Amino acid sequence: MTKTISTEGALKHAIELRDKYDGPNRETYVAELDRFIAEFREKHGTEIELGEALELLRHLERQFGRQ
Repeated sequence: MTKTISTEGALKHAIELRDKYDGPNRETYVAELDRFIAEFREKHGTEIELGEALELLRHLERQFGRQ
């Protein structure tokens, strides 16, 4: 049996990054995260495998930094 997590649970960190960011180029940063979030939801639906969710977090840290 494959372990899964809700898409919204997997995106929690991304949404928090978007909402809390107050650095330079906020509009661009937020727009990029919004695009990433929308594409992720479209691709994965309501559930994602846990391993893929961990990869998501690693990708977010590489692309948007650790906040």
